Amino acid sequence: MTLAHNGDSFVAKQAGRLPAHVRQQHLQQWTRRIAVDSERDIQSEPKGIGFAYGGIYPGRLHAKGQLVEKHEVHFSVAKCGAYLLYISLHGQSNQRGSASSHVPGSPFTLYVAPGRAHPLTTQIAASDLPLHAVPLGIGDQEQAAAERQVCQVRLQARDKMGNACSDGGAEVTCGFVDPQSAEQQQQGVSDSKLEASCTDNGDGTYLLEWTTFVPGTHSVFVKMDGLHVLGSPTHLHVSEKPPQQEKPPPESLVKIVGAPGTAAKRSVARRDTVVGTLADSIVAAQALGNLHHHQSQQ
Repeated sequence: MTLAHNGDSFVAKQAGRLPAHVRQQHLQQWTRRIAVDSERDIQSEPKGIGFAYGGIYPGRLHAKGQLVEKHEVHFSVAKCGAYLLYISLHGQSNQRGSASSHVPGSPFTLYVAPGRAHPLTTQIAASDLPLHAVPLGIGDQEQAAAERQVCQVRLQARDKMGNACSDGGAEVTCGFVDPQSAEQQQQGVSDSKLEASCTDNGDGTYLLEWTTFVPGTHSVFVKMDGLHVLGSPTHLHVSEKPPQQEKPPPESLVKIVGAPGTAAKRSVARRDTVVGTLADSIVAAQALGNLHHHQSQQ
């Protein structure tokens, strides 16, 4: 890198290539600064539309007195939606109440659609934090279902101005941060026990999924175009293996004890009202049968 003045070099410095992680850090800082400046522009707008006028070409400056039939007007709108764009000639009143000041066709209907997804305005929803995994069943594999836990998060992509994207196509990835750390190696954690996937829903949202067999707290990330989204990296909490529920005891049996001509007795071991009602009905029927048998013998 050399600085020169009037053709004379007075400062020269050999600049080597920065390491990859340092270049990545500088790129993130620069993109964050652009995002912050854009947000300030929107906040400075009273209506939050973020309208900016970028000039006209060729206009009077570049036309140089010549008659130009077509001119290009440059402007930008930050907030998505439908608008009416009023255009009037220079030097005339641009009040909306005066239709004579507008160019033919004004006002124009303007539709502003979301732009390309941007990582520094896309964030993990606060309602999803902190991340927690829940047990997931896998068919008839009861043992695996008791250990396998999954966390699913729906990520809404946003463009550089913060508008919710309505189309997919962004390069969104998720995963575990340093899954082969020294501590996890001691615990026998392998990549096969830590899985992550991302599904593009095609509507501007993405389904993020982390699956693990290992309880504890894991560090996970969500990236878009190689950059962390807001809130990433974060922690995923995986609970211990849930205790297996004991099977309820079998239904209690009803024993009827009684001799012909005597009142029937019952011995019932029950825990619910349904079994009790059924036992009472059996006892009553048995007692009535004994009574009829006694009368017929007489």
